[in-house]
Amino acid sequence: MTEYFISYSRSDQAFALRFAQDLKNAGVDVWVDQFDIPIGQNWDRSVEAAVRDCKGFVIILSPRSAASEHVADEVACALEGNKHIIPILYEKCTIPMRLARLQFIDATSDYDGALARFQLIVRGAPDASGSAVTAPAVSVSSGASVGPAKPAVRWDPALLAGAEQHLARHVGPIARLLVSKAAAAATNEAELYERLAHAVPDATERADFLRKVAGASVGTEPNGSPRSASADEFSRAISEDLLNRAGEVLIAHLGPIARYVVMNESREARSPEDLFQRLLVRIPSEKEKVELLRKLRSLGA
Repeated sequence: MTEYFISYSRSDQAFALRFAQDLKNAGVDVWVDQFDIPIGQNWDRSVEAAVRDCKGFVIILSPRSAASEHVADEVACALEGNKHIIPILYEKCTIPMRLARLQFIDATSDYDGALARFQLIVRGAPDASGSAVTAPAVSVSSGASVGPAKPAVRWDPALLAGAEQHLARHVGPIARLLVSKAAAAATNEAELYERLAHAVPDATERADFLRKVAGASVGTEPNGSPRSASADEFSRAISEDLLNRAGEVLIAHLGPIARYVVMNESREARSPEDLFQRLLVRIPSEKEKVELLRKLRSLGA
């Protein structure tokens, strides 16, 4: 099953193919007609089969795609199949009625940020409710999920206060509400910070937020003062240098959240190899897992 089908107007081909190629380069499994329909195959049947077989449906929104009958047919097929729909706003337009209530990613002024937000959604997203991360700076995933209810987490008030403090620098007073909602839905620190990172639209600021909350969790108190290391931390078999280099390697696969993921997983890891195997769980592609493991092992212990 293809992960994500990309729907677009032929007039927006340059943007759509760039977006698709950048996602492919990042290891995201996407389907786009210009890349994935073999010579001699029927175009309509190939497109319909790809939409019906995909996990998620990405639509590049512009005045041209909003007016396209072909795109409307693809959207209808995706809605009929209850696909996870993620609209990417390429140019401001009147959004079709059937998509108007969906949250979207705004790529009109920040392409790299939109690309990063999309990857945050598809890599370890906390739920598959069908709602994409919204473009406005203060919106986050609703946290709705299907299946059994998650057990409530007893969060350390200092941890939540620190997360709120760091997030407020990017989104303002609404940080308290966002932290409260994320804490109610998350089951661990990694998930909590991933949810909060969705609220920061700028890629550089998002990376800064994740770096700071990771530092607060691993090496400092929420107020920025040094935290006393435990005996376990002193005896840990994984060096700080290795953690930093592993984070740099993982960025190419997970984006800005990578360094926090490394720090979080290192708390339970008993050896470098154990850490590497824990990191591989975050990677959906088997081919990408092999490549990542090779890179990590080359770092040495």
